[in-house]
Amino acid sequence: MPDAAMGEMVDIHGVKGLILNIEPKFVKVVIFGDDSLIYQGDIVVKEDNLMLAPVGLSLLGKTVDVLGNRLDKPSEPIDLSTVT
Repeated sequence: MPDAAMGEMVDIHGVKGLILNIEPKFVKVVIFGDDSLIYQGDIVVKEDNLMLAPVGLSLLGKTVDVLGNRLDKPSEPIDLSTVT
């Protein structure tokens, strides 16, 4: 991944990750999901954006994960029209 950047989001088979460190021969990524779905040699796709999570009054009192996905009542979506 010659054009990868630290802090950039990646996707590995639908599992999100965050690039933490870039070495000459490998890239270190934090996985935000089920790592048992990922194997050595899997294709990693850059999302060309930095890690973003919603913030705003619509999140007040709700439990969310690091990506902003609702954990307390996952069946009830968060109204993103009021998120800044």
